[in-house]
Amino acid sequence: MTGPSGNKAVALLSAIVDGDASIQDSVAELEKYGIESTGDLLSSLSEGFRTARDGGEAMDFDNIPDETPHNLVKAIVQRVPEVPFILNGTMYDPEDIVRFNGQELHFVASLTGDHMLAVDDRQLYACWRQVTRLEQYLQDRRFLPRVDDASTSNTLLGPPNPLTGFYEHINCEGLLFNVKKNYGRTKLGGDNDEISSFKMVGTQVTELFEHVSYMGQTWSKILPYSPTGDYYHEERNLHQYGWGDRVSSLGTW
Repeated sequence: MTGPSGNKAVALLSAIVDGDASIQDSVAELEKYGIESTGDLLSSLSEGFRTARDGGEAMDFDNIPDETPHNLVKAIVQRVPEVPFILNGTMYDPEDIVRFNGQELHFVASLTGDHMLAVDDRQLYACWRQVTRLEQYLQDRRFLPRVDDASTSNTLLGPPNPLTGFYEHINCEGLLFNVKKNYGRTKLGGDNDEISSFKMVGTQVTELFEHVSYMGQTWSKILPYSPTGDYYHEERNLHQYGWGDRVSSLGTW
């Protein structure tokens, strides 16, 4: 690894899925770029966080539940996606996902979107997601240069109000609500299990949870690192990943 970026996070997960890297190696690499204590940094991410008036909650990246209740895991019935997935070094056809009924999986879309990376260890996934947040924290705090001209290194980059919009229908139609960067919703209320697409404007990661309170299986989209902060992506059909009309809590950063 040469330095933090959105590309590195997905490359790291690919290596973990293939058994070629460990999360500990990645954390050690990040520490070379000014992080002396991972725990201290994770705690600092929550400084000043307050509940949003629009019903969203500031994401606490060190407080995702360590374990999903056994009854919820046992009841998992995998939805067949349209794309294959890689788990523990093996590429599976979409229909093979039913082999993992009753097992909790965590999916991350590949950068190309033509397959998914899957992890069957919740603690390993939780550690990886912290690394992705640490990377973005470095970018946002300018530990690493984000523009060529040093005179503009303290200039705010990207859109002034980054957010992710969530939609009821495919192709980003039927807006349900927007969630601003570093915020989430632990419970979607009347919008529960209704999301079929989303649009990222200035956000780099969107994470979906099957159950309320950030529990159960997850599906995430992480965008390649942008030195200008101009992130934009439309995920137009979550059904192709088996995640349409399935989301009960979410976050974006």
